Amino acid sequence: GDEIPVSHLPIGGVTPMGLSNNEKKTQAAEVPEVDMDKCTQCNYCSLVCPHGVIRPFLLDQMTYDIAPATLQASKATSSEQAGHYFRIQVSAADCTGCEVCVKTCPDDALRMVTQAEAVDLKHEEHWDFLRALPVREDLMKVDSVKGSQMQQPLLEFSAACAGCGETPYVKLMTQMFGDRMVIANATGCSSIWGNPYGSSPYTVRDSDGKGPAWQNSLFEDNAEFGFGMAQSTQQRRHQLHKNIGNLLKTTEIDDVPQLRGRLNQWYEKWQSAGTCNMLQNEIPPLLEEAKQAGAKSMCFNNVYDNKDMFIKTSQWIVGGDGWAYDIGFGGLDHVVASGMDVNIIVLDTEAYSNTGGQKSKSTPGGSVAKFAMGGKERQKKNLGEICMSYGNVYVASIAMGANMTQTVKALAQAEEYDGPSVILAYAPCIEFKIMHADGLGEMINCMKLAVTSGYWPLYRFDPRREIPMQLDQKTLKEDLDAYLKTENRFQGLNRQKPEAFKTLVETMRTTIRRRQKRYLAQMSPADEQQGEPLSILYGSETGNTQELAARFAGECQSRGYAVELAELNDLSVEDLAGRKNVVLMIATCGEGQIPQNAVTLYEELGRAEPGCLSGVNFSIFALGDRAYRHFCSAGTDYEEKLTALGATKVLDMGIGDDKDEDKFETGFSLWQPSWIQEVDAPPDPRENDPPAPLFHLEAADPRDSLESIARPPRTQRLAVGYNKRISPADFAYSIRHIQILDPHHSLPYTLGDALAVHWNNDEARVLRFLEAYGMNPNDCYTATLLEGMAAGVKADRLDGTFRVASVFTDMLDIFGRPSKKFLKDLSKVAPEGADRDRLNFLVSDEGADAFTKDVVGESLTFADVLLAFPSAKPDLNQLITMLPVMK
Repeated sequence: GDEIPVSHLPIGGVTPMGLSNNEKKTQAAEVPEVDMDKCTQCNYCSLVCPHGVIRPFLLDQMTYDIAPATLQASKATSSEQAGHYFRIQVSAADCTGCEVCVKTCPDDALRMVTQAEAVDLKHEEHWDFLRALPVREDLMKVDSVKGSQMQQPLLEFSAACAGCGETPYVKLMTQMFGDRMVIANATGCSSIWGNPYGSSPYTVRDSDGKGPAWQNSLFEDNAEFGFGMAQSTQQRRHQLHKNIGNLLKTTEIDDVPQLRGRLNQWYEKWQSAGTCNMLQNEIPPLLEEAKQAGAKSMCFNNVYDNKDMFIKTSQWIVGGDGWAYDIGFGGLDHVVASGMDVNIIVLDTEAYSNTGGQKSKSTPGGSVAKFAMGGKERQKKNLGEICMSYGNVYVASIAMGANMTQTVKALAQAEEYDGPSVILAYAPCIEFKIMHADGLGEMINCMKLAVTSGYWPLYRFDPRREIPMQLDQKTLKEDLDAYLKTENRFQGLNRQKPEAFKTLVETMRTTIRRRQKRYLAQMSPADEQQGEPLSILYGSETGNTQELAARFAGECQSRGYAVELAELNDLSVEDLAGRKNVVLMIATCGEGQIPQNAVTLYEELGRAEPGCLSGVNFSIFALGDRAYRHFCSAGTDYEEKLTALGATKVLDMGIGDDKDEDKFETGFSLWQPSWIQEVDAPPDPRENDPPAPLFHLEAADPRDSLESIARPPRTQRLAVGYNKRISPADFAYSIRHIQILDPHHSLPYTLGDALAVHWNNDEARVLRFLEAYGMNPNDCYTATLLEGMAAGVKADRLDGTFRVASVFTDMLDIFGRPSKKFLKDLSKVAPEGADRDRLNFLVSDEGADAFTKDVVGESLTFADVLLAFPSAKPDLNQLITMLPVMK
């Protein structure tokens, strides 16, 4: 180093990224090998890997055909990954041999092999082949355990200790937000493994070259350092927002199709990370086009010159407990109190780990550390409660090994929160002196014991919630001694001064008990009149079940229940055990598969302890199609799991059959009254009210409208090469042979996969309906979801200014088959008279035959029914509520 002149160093101190990938140290004596026959594709191994050396990969059929003959892969089980094969692979040259992945695998699918065996098993050949493939980052959402690990890690092969507890959290953050992250890093362990010169482990995505921007701060001022970064970005984005607002008032860019609409969309949703991610790629080419067309005003140039600010930057302040609890606490407190939208993660090793294990204010009482060799006398500082006291700070305490789902959710919620967030991440360290031959290889078990004994709490404090505190580990299953005896930092004092150790441990036990009681009390509703709690949990693949669950939740709220509406994967087994009354609504997809947003909880239930759900009362309504042999099997599978774990079934499972006359509504209309009677539900005072709107619609300038509304997620537009009717001309239905052209193999599939086709309605037919209905197809609106309403995919797709015609052409199933529920809602809109009487008759028991003959038998559409009852005329907002989305 003394021989390198300063003039040879990069200007500005910039370090090239991804240099750690060049080292290939081959330092581990043994590395993991996967048995794909046992692997259930949970991705837990990838999540907990401290160095990013074990990863999942996807291969389409053509790629698998040319893969090395020794590379074994299994058909991907997730519906989002249909058409692909799945493989877990380790980089033997980069692995440190910590064994954390092997000890985490719930399926015994990993074993350790020697480096010589790894050579025989073609590890290097397999890794090189798989890493050369494009990473399919677009198939799954990043806010789930499995989905997050399908993203390329942008922190890899660092110089952290084998089994490090810090790096898995930061690696996960780069997978969830890395393409737009800016990191201010306090000096400490995380800065040493984060950017050793010449071996930077932070890297960029293969797909687009985007990755985190990182800078190291002094030890004491990191919070202020990150705060300054955030302020600079915020000021530039505010100015861009102002300039776009001014530009939209002019006609300068009207000649560029879609630019006004996209800029207006950004102007309205500029704090939405998802919208900004999409528009950051779409707007710049349109700005270039406008510039070429002659746009040159100062306002336009200000927008053009700041187009790098279309992205919503994710600002993170990263450091250890020595910084956050001690030397940098004043700055951290200042930043938290500012209300600035920044995210802070404290990698809590409970000591100054980078300088040899000195005590900090995070060090627990009773543990031995430098400057506390006789055992630290004071208990650990409660940084979380200090931050919660402000009332407007998102605070979470996480431990990845104890609850992976909670960790992913907490990071996603913290980043989404518009304000300061603080994450306290339990990070086992070599200074814990784990009393096991594998040391930090036991990192995950260390986390589990810490949480189940109450030593480390799991919670999320979200100011957006009516009751902000959510305690994610409510039951303490292990005695505190079970945890303390596994670490020499505690047992060292026990051997030296057993009486002092006993006193300090009793103080710790009292502190834990009081804290647990305090947090449980914070979860109790302040208003006892809030109503009986009811959790409505759903698993949905196409959106039907999600919409039904949202509707049912609204009806239950109207009856006075305190309703929680969530995907099944949003809850862990521990969460579910804390719910008293639960309704599950779940669809069956594919060949008996559980929907992706319900499969994680199902897998966790399979590993749960018997009797853990003994206080839960549950009901299930399952949706399916009896034409398939695994009809409603997802509902049956969940029922068996819940019953086996001690939950009490309230009534028999309801069945919604797509082949019934009224589709799933037929079964739901029978199940719902039975549920109401069985649970003695209060009456619904709004039962006869017209359908409530989901959105606030505001008239918009037609120049700002988008060409079409957003397409369904994870879909792509392909050309049709062949389209011929094969049913007779006089047959009621047009059965067709259609060939889809996919010259670039962008839609891979394997034998047995199902293809979902999302249709548009014929625009000419839509225009004829709107003319007959008296609605202007060219009127334009923006939609804002009303507070407390759940609109499912409708909210996702009504993003930006839309034309009325587009809603009926691209989204609403106006020419689909009407249900009795639709007719019932239509009767609530109709004034007193013949139309209302007829509608009420058609949905009554007495009118069942008439419904079959006049509605089903005549193949009436929603449009036909609306035009047949002209006095019942829902407005656009009500139609968006009442009409289903095209499936």
